[in-house]
Amino acid sequence: MKKAACWLLIGAMFASALTTAFGASADAGMEAAILAAKKVIEIPKDYTEFSGSSMETDREQTAQTVWELSWSDEKRTGEITACVTGEGTLLTMNRYEQAENQGLGTVTRAAGKKSAEDFLKKALGEKEAALLREINAEENGARRGTNMYFTFRRYQEGIPVRDSDIQVAVNRYSGEIVSFANRNGAIDIQIEEKGDVVDKADGIQAFFAAYPLELRYHSYFDYESETLKVFPVYECDALADQAVDARTKEAVTQYRDNSYWFGVMRNESASDAAGEAVKKQDGGLSPEEQAELAAVQGLISGDEAVSILRKAFPELGSAPCVEKSLNSVKQGVMAGSYRWNLS
Repeated sequence: MKKAACWLLIGAMFASALTTAFGASADAGMEAAILAAKKVIEIPKDYTEFSGSSMETDREQTAQTVWELSWSDEKRTGEITACVTGEGTLLTMNRYEQAENQGLGTVTRAAGKKSAEDFLKKALGEKEAALLREINAEENGARRGTNMYFTFRRYQEGIPVRDSDIQVAVNRYSGEIVSFANRNGAIDIQIEEKGDVVDKADGIQAFFAAYPLELRYHSYFDYESETLKVFPVYECDALADQAVDARTKEAVTQYRDNSYWFGVMRNESASDAAGEAVKKQDGGLSPEEQAELAAVQGLISGDEAVSILRKAFPELGSAPCVEKSLNSVKQGVMAGSYRWNLS
C-alpha cells in the first residue's frame, strides 16, 4: 500500500511539475537512444505510434540507463520494440507482424545465418562481430516454427568468453530479423591477453587440489527388486561458479549477475560523444518521435524524484534507491502524464 502511495505521489508531482528544469537529460537521452536504434533497425513508415520509457539502476557502485522504445501501426497489427543503453548499445529488439504464412518457408538456413551476421555487424560493428562464432547450430537447426534461431558466442584468442552469447531469430518466410538479444551488451568487457597459462593436465590437478574428491555412499531404491541399493562414489563439491585461475592455479569463485542492465557505466564524456556521433550519422526523427521528446522536456529527474520522496516519507532514511523507471501513463485520470517508479 505504501509503495502504491509513493507511485501516486510521484505521478501527481509530474502532473503539476512538467516545467521543472531537469528534463534536458531525459529528452536528449531519449533522442540519442531513438537514433541509435534506427541506425540498426529499419522502422516501417506506417509505424506511426511511438512510445518510450527509461530505467535507471544503481547497484554496487555501477549505474546504467536503459531506454525501452516501441513503434507500431495504428491498429497494432505490427510492432517493433527495442532496448538501448544510455551509450547507444542495442540490447534487445523484437518484431511482431500479423501474417498468414503458407508452406514451409523459402528462406534457407544459410541465407538466414547470413542475414543474422549482417545484422550483428550493424548492431555491434565489424570489429566486434568478427569475434563471434555460431554455437548450438545442430540444436537450433532442429527447432521448427515460423522462425529459425541462431546463437553466437564471443571468442578471444580462440577461447570462448562466458556470458557473451547473443541470440538472433530470422523469419523463415520473409527473411527479416524478428528478434535480437544481447543481454550483457551493457557491460564494457575488457579482456586481457591470455598470456602464459598452465596446461590442461596441470589445471585439472590444481582444480581437484582446491576442490578434492570425497568418498561417500549414495543410494537408490530399485523398484523391480524392491531393495535399497547403497554404493560408494567419489564426489566433488565444486559448484558451476567455482574454478581455478589458469595462470596462478588458485581457486576462484566467479560471480554472475543475472540482470543485463547492471553493466559498467562508461564515463560521461564518452557517452556524450557517442550521442553526438549518432546524431551526425542519422537523418532525424519522425513527427511521432518528436512529439514524445517534447512530452518529456522539463520533467524532473529521477534523483529529484527520490529527494522529494525522502522528504515525504522520512522513514526511508538513507536507504539507497537502486532502480528508477520513467513511464508514461496511458490510462486513468493521469493519462498523458509521466511517472517515476522508484525502488
